[in-house]
Amino acid sequence: MPMRCARRFGTRLKQVQQPGPGVLRVKAAITGFERANVALNVVTSALVGPVTAGGAASEAIVIDSQTQAPVLALATHSNGTPLMGGPVGYFTQHGHARRALARHAEALAEFIPPVAAR
Repeated sequence: MPMRCARRFGTRLKQVQQPGPGVLRVKAAITGFERANVALNVVTSALVGPVTAGGAASEAIVIDSQTQAPVLALATHSNGTPLMGGPVGYFTQHGHARRALARHAEALAEFIPPVAAR
């Protein structure tokens, strides 16, 4: 997730190494990760379709680097669906979970207030 955050933020924010005015610090963690059961999904697909999906949970906090005041906190959880990660996600162990973490990083980047993004 940290690399996805860095890539997503790179389109809106400049990455720096030192605290300063207008600088935000992002702390993110993967708090849950569930794999799809590929073997079970293959067996059940002919009768009822895949029955297990992967997913992921994450938490992030964005703080002002000078005051240490929180700017944003976000806790997310997503399970795989045919629309999130597509049907292929049911047949790869990490497909849905990886897509969930990408969506979490996108959501975090979108929620950062415009004033803080300057």
